[in-house]
Amino acid sequence: MDRVRLIQRLFDAGLSSRRMAELLPCVTHPEIRTSWLTDRLREERARMTAEMARLAHAVAVLDDVVADMTVTEDTRDPAA
Repeated sequence: MDRVRLIQRLFDAGLSSRRMAELLPCVTHPEIRTSWLTDRLREERARMTAEMARLAHAVAVLDDVVADMTVTEDTRDPAA
């Protein structure tokens, strides 16, 4: 796999440029790969999974707020 496509895949996977700079030597040179690389990639995956859970919670809360704030002609207080 050529280096440009690999970098693009890592960006597509959500890795930051800082993390990518740490990983690239190990990723682009298979002869120096160790379990360190796999551990870092798994850490990134865990970080993303935790962020997705936080975002899912935020979306659920926002859905509740939207439901609570939704006004229709039938439910609007005529005195307001």
